Amino acid sequence: MERTFEGRPCPVLELLKSDAYAETVLLDAPGGRVVLKTSRFRPWPALLRPLFRAIGRREQRIYRRVTDLPIVPPFLGASGPDAFAHRYVEGTTIAHVGWLPDAFFAGLEAGLRAMHERGIAYVDLAKEENVLVSPDGRPFLVDFQISADFGDLRGPLAGVRRALHGLFVRQDLYHLAKHKRLHRPDLVIPEEAARLRRKGTLSRIYGRTLKPLYNLATRRITRVSARRPGRERPARTEPFRPAGAERAEERGGGD
Repeated sequence: MERTFEGRPCPVLELLKSDAYAETVLLDAPGGRVVLKTSRFRPWPALLRPLFRAIGRREQRIYRRVTDLPIVPPFLGASGPDAFAHRYVEGTTIAHVGWLPDAFFAGLEAGLRAMHERGIAYVDLAKEENVLVSPDGRPFLVDFQISADFGDLRGPLAGVRRALHGLFVRQDLYHLAKHKRLHRPDLVIPEEAARLRRKGTLSRIYGRTLKPLYNLATRRITRVSARRPGRERPARTEPFRPAGAERAEERGGGD
């Protein structure tokens, strides 16, 4: 199987994600491995094609604005009218890891706050599949499809934009605290514990309104999966193992 990247066919190494809105694949490209995301239009009516293209272009704009942050894979640009690519980063989703290293959440929070300072909220942090940990323990975020870019928080309607931005920022920090409670409860500070006791406003609204509709569309109507095919989630107790840990133990370097 092949996909076109930079005008040439490239072998598909792995199907990373397939849902009602896009297909994401890992390609073996001449300059190294890349992730190619292509908007998909099945099973949606043809009249919705401009909308999905607009959503794809919007995601590309957000990638361009945050690609210099250390928690974002380098953006490689558009690949045709319906696709874009970013550099592949080695790692695993935190859905497949239990304990995470101390620096992981410090790096993730620093990257999120830098994003927030630019008027952007990630929004989709609830999904563990969107958060990667690299072999050396660094965090990465992927999939900016529903991220919110409020731009310059000054000028016309600045008050409205600031209020909405603040709402989404609090939601990001709420889900950050949830992940920390799950993977490193010893690192949760009192401010985060208080945040967790006050479930996010957007979480309550989403859980009661949009989530049932989303599940209906993706699981019942389109019957597609957002998870990588053929992979089961391992036990939550599996710890993160830094790159080279097995080799060190084999040499007698383990505890």
